[in-house]
Amino acid sequence: MHLFKYYTRTFSLTCFRLLVLSLLINGSIYALDAPTGVEVLDTPDDNGTSIQIIWKPSVSATGYHILRREDQTNEEPFLVGEVSVDQVEVLKNGLLRYTDKKNIRSKTNYRYQVMAVKAIDLPKPGTTNDPSEMTSATTELRKISDETPSIQAKGNLFHTKKTWVLVFILLFTSLTLVFIQMARSGREMFVRNISALNAVEDSVGRSTEMGRPIFFVPGLQGIGDPATIAAINIFESVAQQSINDQTRIVAPCRDPIVMNVMQNSLQQVCAATGRPEMYNQDDVFFVNDSQFAYVAAVDGMIMRDQPATVFLQGYFYAESLILAEVSQSVGAVQIAGTSSDTQLPFFIAACDYTLIGEELFAAGAYIKKDSLQLGTLKAQDLVKLLLFGLMILGSLLVLIDSSWVLNLFSTDW
Repeated sequence: MHLFKYYTRTFSLTCFRLLVLSLLINGSIYALDAPTGVEVLDTPDDNGTSIQIIWKPSVSATGYHILRREDQTNEEPFLVGEVSVDQVEVLKNGLLRYTDKKNIRSKTNYRYQVMAVKAIDLPKPGTTNDPSEMTSATTELRKISDETPSIQAKGNLFHTKKTWVLVFILLFTSLTLVFIQMARSGREMFVRNISALNAVEDSVGRSTEMGRPIFFVPGLQGIGDPATIAAINIFESVAQQSINDQTRIVAPCRDPIVMNVMQNSLQQVCAATGRPEMYNQDDVFFVNDSQFAYVAAVDGMIMRDQPATVFLQGYFYAESLILAEVSQSVGAVQIAGTSSDTQLPFFIAACDYTLIGEELFAAGAYIKKDSLQLGTLKAQDLVKLLLFGLMILGSLLVLIDSSWVLNLFSTDW
């Protein structure tokens, strides 16, 4: 009898515990709180096309839906974004943030609501063939927050995270003005020796002694390309020396606008050197705008005229080696220069002298010794040296687990 009472009491207690546990489990499954502390902020450092929504996380939520409506209308809020708990942005203070960029219009007030979503699996009976088999169906629990006050997206005139860009612009401008003033005051500005440019005077003199012309090919790009502009600067310097030595300079052009600019440059050089009669408009001429038709024509002229010096300056493509080999075959001294990385190896292999990369852009300042160009060149070199130093410093700091230099270019000041 006592044994029967003992087992009865034990069975009842076990059932009670299972019932309590079942209630607790079911309560935790169906528990979902609505998001609280919902705030809306105009996104800083943008052009007025986004709004930030910040809220406190909901217990047991698996995702969030962002609803929006215009304040001026009575329309129902509509879905503008949905994000899972793994994808939502978590701030340092534990709050969640979502940035709405969907068709935000300026001068329009918006109101937002955040809906917490929880996906659960509910058991359901099996098929008619096997009623004892249990399957599951997925459903969602949803709890929505209160509506936020209205907010309007506004653009910002200044991007605070780009302050470092402003600092470097001011630094570069200041250095440029200082070096220009130093150059104008007569102070000698050191520019490292560039052998290709030192050979210009000798090559022009060689053409004069041999009584053969100089060929100048200004690349295949238009006047808008920086390499073409640099080539024209070099052309003016070469033309000045050739006019002084009374040596003919020939410039076949692929672009008609480049041709007009070079004709004007040659005319001004002739007038500036006191030899306007040396100007011949036909020495700078248009050939063809087709790549290999132009190259074939230039190669034919080189073979016929047998120039003593050939300048290949500007931007080139696959034709670079063809031009260099033909010039080599007639025994011409070749001075090449290009900003095209893919063509530099061919020029280095086939030409006597080569301006590599930025040397092409520095050539005008190097030859002319113009104070404006020299000041800009020196300022560029100093800023590059500063950036190179920051790169080295940043690399060393990363080794000791410090990201100070990285944060310098990515965070607010």
